Order: sequence, then structure tokens, then C-alpha cells
Amino acid sequence: SFAAQREQLVPLIEYCFAAYTAHLHRRGVLDFDELLQAALRLLRVTPAIRARFDVIMIDEFQDTNRPQLALLQQLQQTFARTTVVGDPRQAIYGWNSARAESIYDFPFVGSGNEHGLIENYRSDPAIVTVANAALLGSELGRLAELIPFAGRQPGRTPALIDEPVVSLHALPTLADEAQTIAAEIQRLHERGVAYRDMAVLLRSRTNLPALLEALTSAGVPYALSGGSGFYLHWTVRLSSSLLRLLADPADRAALAHVLESPLVGIPAAALTIKQPILDPSVAALPPPSFVTWLDDPGSVPPELPHRDELIARLTAFMHFFTTARSRWGLFSPADYLEWLWQASGLLRYLAEIKDLQAQLTLQQLLREADDYAATHPAEGIGGFMALLRQRVQAQPRVALPTAPTFDAVEVATVHQAKGREWPVVWLFNTALPSRRAGQVESVLWDEQWKLVISEGGASRSNKADPLSELRDDLRRRKRNEERSIWYVALTRAQERLYILHSGCQLDDDGFADAREKYVQQSSGAATSKNAEAVHFFHELWEYIQRERAALGSRIVCVSLSIEDK
Repeated sequence: SFAAQREQLVPLIEYCFAAYTAHLHRRGVLDFDELLQAALRLLRVTPAIRARFDVIMIDEFQDTNRPQLALLQQLQQTFARTTVVGDPRQAIYGWNSARAESIYDFPFVGSGNEHGLIENYRSDPAIVTVANAALLGSELGRLAELIPFAGRQPGRTPALIDEPVVSLHALPTLADEAQTIAAEIQRLHERGVAYRDMAVLLRSRTNLPALLEALTSAGVPYALSGGSGFYLHWTVRLSSSLLRLLADPADRAALAHVLESPLVGIPAAALTIKQPILDPSVAALPPPSFVTWLDDPGSVPPELPHRDELIARLTAFMHFFTTARSRWGLFSPADYLEWLWQASGLLRYLAEIKDLQAQLTLQQLLREADDYAATHPAEGIGGFMALLRQRVQAQPRVALPTAPTFDAVEVATVHQAKGREWPVVWLFNTALPSRRAGQVESVLWDEQWKLVISEGGASRSNKADPLSELRDDLRRRKRNEERSIWYVALTRAQERLYILHSGCQLDDDGFADAREKYVQQSSGAATSKNAEAVHFFHELWEYIQRERAALGSRIVCVSLSIEDK
């Protein structure tokens, strides 16, 4: 029974939560929830802090949760000088307990001034049309439609004039999607569009390796944003290689990486000449160490250009390398890393090129090192080096840039792209809604029922079940959030938008087969992976086909079947 399940489960949850909280306190850290609660407690007992804030402005209000609202109430109990801005269509943080309804039940609704913001200043009118169409037939579609800003000047990027503004691409495979994106990026770049004015957005990082493989093969420079891409950042990978080389001077892969990096700056082409170090086919010699090779500058091939400058760089790096080896194990991992970056010149280099993201990445790596030292006090820098190497090598096995470039295509998830914009945007593998959108967790927390144990998380609700209303509401919220993610993705583009999907074949009726499968699978099956995953794409495709005469050539659909390849 429900009561028996609850009686068994609640003590276990309480025990786990107490152990988790104690672990955080021992380490002196706060998670996101506790950070909010601590700030709330501080405001309640410290009137002087509350008095410091006369006027409050909150953006992205649709992404706030109940503790954040409680914080606001402590800061402005009358809300007389509070302004909030939000868009329920962009509510994509429900997984973090955010409530899109907050903007409707804000305390001053009905007594304060409300202003509808319906003009889109960012995007071409064709993109606004597609964004509005993406909400048709949904709860979010009942909101006032966006209208393009009347004063917006079309065609601000000359290379995009005479191009379609929005194109949907139905392709056979994921690899076709990735290769299409890479080829089109290069085509636009050759026409004058800067790489930095283009971005590729993903729903999740699951298919990231296929995309990066295609970009790398096509020679497209790219920059990864946040998330698990932390271990793909060039500074993290360089730090890992440097630690590996210090631990084992015969590590040839680490040596090549360090020599190519800004720390030394030897061109990749020059590395192929140093066969005794880098060519494993030279079996007659034992694997020579980097230290031994540098002890003999005469071994640097005379045919290398700028040989004297190269020897000077190597000599300077050798001095740093010898000192760094002598300090190995004498400091905490974080302190040793910070010294390495300073002594090697990496921090100076980042300051010169003004790469703030790289500097922030190094700060995050220091926090990782501190966390490791707190949980593994006896392991030291060697243990952290092994952990870092493992995490770096666990990332997608594709060639990645070893140094930053200011002109690079940005690759990001839709959540990371929130609030940002680019002239040209690709939506890669638009698997929306997620196949998890129709699933409900087995253990839930609800305001009315408190702890709820839900039978058959993804199955269709039984109307006789008193909790069916709760499960249906959760599915509705998840579905709306997936729709909002779709909408946010579409509205990141300013002048050119590509929407790609693969794995479905078109027939004379468009996506009729897939639509039928969607209806069948979502009417009681636990998952509707293929059909539901592409449902939003199908909706938009069919809308464009229906409205083709009115939309003209600015919004087009492009399909490529397996037979066309």
C-alpha cells in the first residue's frame, strides 16, 4: 500500500539526506538548494542587509523557484520598487524547480504596472514567423505572438543576402547532419561570414562526437561552451599533458602537445622532424626522455627554420621544466597547478590575449584540485594527475584545437545559449521533445501529497487513480518545457536559421508514417523514442508545407533520402 511504502522509504531518504548534508558541511561547501536557504536565513536575521536594496530588477523571472521568491520577499516586502521581466515561452529550468507560473502570480500582479513585450528586436521576420508557428496548438501558443521590430534593417550580413532565412533539412543519418553543417559553415565562411558569427546548438551532448568529428575533418575551428566540455577546453587538456610530462618525461603524446602549445610554440610541422622523440617507428633507439634530448641542443635539426629561436625557447622551457620537476609533490595539487601556470607563462599569455573564458576555466580546475585534495589527502599531485588524465581521455576522441582562436564557431547546448544570439545558427539533431518528456519519476514530491510513490512512471494514467491528476500535470509541465526549449533554440538566430533532423523518411504525405507511429506509441507505450523525438520537427515541416505560398522562398524545406546520396 501507499502508506506502507511511504513508511519504509521516508526514513531511508531522511538518512541519505542527513549523510549528504553532513558531507557538505565537512567540506565547507553548499549545494544550490542550501545556498538559497542560507541566503534566506541571513536576510531574515540581518535587517541591515535587507535595507541596502532600494530598487530591485529581476530578469528571466520565469526561471525562478519558490526559495528565490522567498528571498525577494525578504528584500522587498511591499514590492513597491521591484521590476521583473520574464517570458513563459522560455521557461526551460523546471528540472531546477523553476515555476513558469511565477510571472503570473507575482505579488504585485493586478496592482502594479504591466507592460507586454511582444516586439522581437533580434531576429529576421521569417525567423519570428517560424518561432510563432512552433508554438501553435500548444498551451504556450495561447500567449500573444511575437512581432518583428518594425525598424529592423534586413540583410545586415551581405553574404546572407539572397539566401533563404530559414531552412529545415530532413536527412538520412546523424553523420549526414554533421557533414551538412560543416560544409555549409565553410561555404558561408568563404562568402565572408566570420566563424564567430555562427553557432551550432544541441539539445544535449549525446551526439557531440559526431558533430565535432565533422567540424574537425572540414577544418572548421570551433569553441565548446561549458558543461562536460570543461574537460575538452584547451587549457584543461594542456594542464593534463603538462602534468603527465612532468610525471613521465618519456610520454611522447604529452610532449608533442606541450611543445605545440603556447608554452613553447613549436609548429606542428616541425615536430615530425624530431623522429627520435616523436616517431615510435624508430625502434632501434630506446624511448628517449625529453630531458635527455634537451641536454643536447645540437640534436635540433639544422634544417628547421628559426633554429636559434627554437633552441632559445626549448632552453627556457627546460629551465622551467627542471624546476617544476623538483617541486613535484611538495605542494597541494591546487597550489602546484597555480605555480605551474604562473612559471610557465600560461597566465601571462591568457592575459595578453584577453581570454577570460580560459582564465575562468583554470579557476574551475583549481576548485577541482581542491576538492580532490579534500577527499584524497594522501594522493597528492600524482593522484590528481591520474584523475585528470582519466577524465580528459573520457571525452570524445576527436582532434581538438590546442590553443584558442577568436574566430571560431561556437558549439553549445540550448540551455547554454539562453540569452545569447548569433547571425547564423544551426540546430543539430533536433530531437524534441525528449523521449523522457512523457515519463514521470517513480518517487515524487508534491505540495499536497508530500512524498509520492508513483507506480509505472511512464505509463498512461489510470483515471481511477487519485494521483493520476498529479502525474498528468507533471507530464504536461515536461511537455511544455520541451516546447520552450524548442522555442529558445529557434530564437537564438538573427539572420539565418538551419534546422536539421535525421532518421525519418518522407512520403507523399510528409511525415504521415512517423505521425501515425507517434500516435500509436504515445497512447500507452512506455516510450515513443523515434516518433515523439522528432514530433516538433514534423509539426514545423508540415506547417511550412501548408503555408508555402504565403511564406515564399524565405522559409524552405530540404530533404535528402538515402537514394539521393
